[in-house]
Amino acid sequence: AHCFQSYAGADLVAITDGGKVGLGTITPETGLHIEDAGGLSLSGNTHSAYGAAKIVPIAGGATDTGLAFYTEYATQLERMRLHSTGGMDLKSADNPFLKLYETATPTSYTLLQNFSSAYTHLYHYAASGNAIIDINPKPGDGTSRPYVRVFRDCATTETARFQLHEPGSANVQHFLASSGLNSYLCAQGGNIGIGDNLTPTHKLTVDSD
Repeated sequence: AHCFQSYAGADLVAITDGGKVGLGTITPETGLHIEDAGGLSLSGNTHSAYGAAKIVPIAGGATDTGLAFYTEYATQLERMRLHSTGGMDLKSADNPFLKLYETATPTSYTLLQNFSSAYTHLYHYAASGNAIIDINPKPGDGTSRPYVRVFRDCATTETARFQLHEPGSANVQHFLASSGLNSYLCAQGGNIGIGDNLTPTHKLTVDSD
């Protein structure tokens, strides 16, 4: 093996007879083994306006290690973290989002975007740009109405419907449908109250002033 040391005698680089390279270790276990108590940064794609991208191994606790991914625009910030436990965090100071699509049809995609701690948007757009699933509990402009929409302006041969099942069962408790299909509530038992009555005693109890 070959070992390169600093002037003070610290081991810097090691190359084993088997072709493994160690940086910060003289006993590399893989083709390239890097150890640094302060962490490791891999930088690339440096640009005068945007800075550098960086990947940093992190220790999140006694049972969790992972990789942190940084990008830079004026300030370098962590954007994503992969945990050894299988989790993934997306981070951004400005509305982080996750966008899923096929490269063949980039205009058809699912978008999950967090606008603040108060609300999140979930969309699925068809290739034409229309929403198949569109959940907007708090519109970004602060004045529009919140909504939940399904199959908005999208061509489908099936009826749009909302089904709520009994817990742990395939039985449908509530069924709301479009296109003239019958709808029903409390199919598996229970009563419905309208108005101020929170404990309806009949199949339909209506309270009004």
